[in-house]
Amino acid sequence: MTAITYTAKRKIVPTSFSVNDIDISILASDDSINSVTTDLSGLVAGDWVLVANTAVDDGWHQLSIDSTTTKITTTSTLTDESAGSNISIVGYKHGEGQPYNLETASHALNRSGVATKSQSVSLSGITETLLLRDIEYWDITTDHITQAELPYWDEFIASVRADESFTLDLYGTIAVPDNTLNYILKDNPKTNRVGASKIYTLSMRVQVI
Repeated sequence: MTAITYTAKRKIVPTSFSVNDIDISILASDDSINSVTTDLSGLVAGDWVLVANTAVDDGWHQLSIDSTTTKITTTSTLTDESAGSNISIVGYKHGEGQPYNLETASHALNRSGVATKSQSVSLSGITETLLLRDIEYWDITTDHITQAELPYWDEFIASVRADESFTLDLYGTIAVPDNTLNYILKDNPKTNRVGASKIYTLSMRVQVI
């Protein structure tokens, strides 16, 4: 197996949940978001909501239990707020800034390297070579990724595109690590469709840092 741990930053996997209404209030006594007529059901414990247009409780909040038609209970510390503002709530499977894991039985793990050197030649003809940097790359092709799993891989790639570091264990798992190191993404990953099915593989180059 190959195990990856990254911090979610971009293209965070959404749910189908999205509401925007003026009948939504916030209750500090149980850290909940409540409504009178707006249906708040459809989210499950562990999901996240991005809340906007409140007085002080804008931001990401994780659900502690499944939502009901009238209540979203969170793990955050919320502040009382009466209904009246046009509050927006959008549901996500992951939360921004949170760490997440991916595992795959890689089809290919190929190592390469680039050495940066400096050479000088003395008057007597002796050449001196200094190794300035030795960069190690790995070219990885994942196991099959289903249509349902693909958004999580898209989230991973988007979250590390700007040279954000992530950890990768080439031959281990999250539960049983082998050799976990820090990496950055290089070049442009490719998502490859397998035949005519909704099955994919992901090919990417990573650099040890």
